[in-house]
Amino acid sequence: MSTRYDFSLQRSFTPYPRELLPVGFQYPKGYLEHSRAMLYPVQFRWWFIDASEEFGDFSWKMRSERPIDWSAYGKDIDPIPFARDGELAAYFDGKDHSGNPVVYVVHLPDNICIARYENFEAWLAAARKESGIGEPPYDKIKADPSYPVAADVSGEYHFCPNCYEASKPLHSYDTAILCDSCGTIFNLR
Repeated sequence: MSTRYDFSLQRSFTPYPRELLPVGFQYPKGYLEHSRAMLYPVQFRWWFIDASEEFGDFSWKMRSERPIDWSAYGKDIDPIPFARDGELAAYFDGKDHSGNPVVYVVHLPDNICIARYENFEAWLAAARKESGIGEPPYDKIKADPSYPVAADVSGEYHFCPNCYEASKPLHSYDTAILCDSCGTIFNLR
């Protein structure tokens, strides 16, 4: 039997705009790539803060209204929130101008920093491991006899047999497809 992933609805997000960020701070390249296109199974515990949504505004305001105890790491941080997992929040160090900033994880009820990662890639690797989702590609969907077959094909688009919306395979190695509209997984012909 093939592994079936149900995917998170978050496929992209909006980072905070440059004019809001501390002078000299640069987002890491991997984070910006995630903001434009990402696909994780629902087992991935973290979700990325979207600056264009109300919660993004709230997260930005809270960074200055509830001071965080950074003493475990011996320095003052200018926190830039970027991800949440329940009571945990991940922050970039806004005073890091390298383009590859350190990431800190804070336990929000206590406002205490509990972990430090060298950069976004190290944090993301740990987040994937803690979520138990293994290594990418996570978007490889395999055929399963319980999935309905594709209703129709036109060029590189497949039409969902459930809602008849057109979708592209995620990648050329997929043998089944997830319909973005209704969530049905169906086999490719």
